[in-house]
Amino acid sequence: MMLDKLFRVNGVMAVVMLAGAGIAHADHPYEVITAKNAFGLKAAPVMEQKVETEPVVPQSSIILSGLASVEGKKQVFLRVTAPGEKEAKYVRLGELERDGNIEVLEIDLKNERVRIKHNGQSMVMTFATHGVKAGTLPPVAKLPPVPVTLDMKQVKP
Repeated sequence: MMLDKLFRVNGVMAVVMLAGAGIAHADHPYEVITAKNAFGLKAAPVMEQKVETEPVVPQSSIILSGLASVEGKKQVFLRVTAPGEKEAKYVRLGELERDGNIEVLEIDLKNERVRIKHNGQSMVMTFATHGVKAGTLPPVAKLPPVPVTLDMKQVKP
């Protein structure tokens, strides 16, 4: 009895498979499923990929104004003018120190060079390339002349 049921089930499966084989494509037996679209699926809409660029961060004006070694600690003196500002900020930093978006990576006192990272970009500064140029400092206020009178009686020969 059990054997009869097994042959009947196998026979039914063989008939179903043969019936489905006429519908299926020769490429792949499961293509019929996608052709019927039993769930009413639609193709995914094509999305345009936007290429995101990093926002351009305005660069501050950085002028190398001095180098020093104080008690064995190398230091750099910078004059930083932020974009859109008129007044400069004077900064003193040591190696591996940072102030805002400026980080000092290396100070070479012998060759008078400083390597900094500004807004994520590494740059080398020297007095020739980034130093104070003649005429770039603000003018010094002139003091009015002071009259001086000498009393010759008080001057000893």
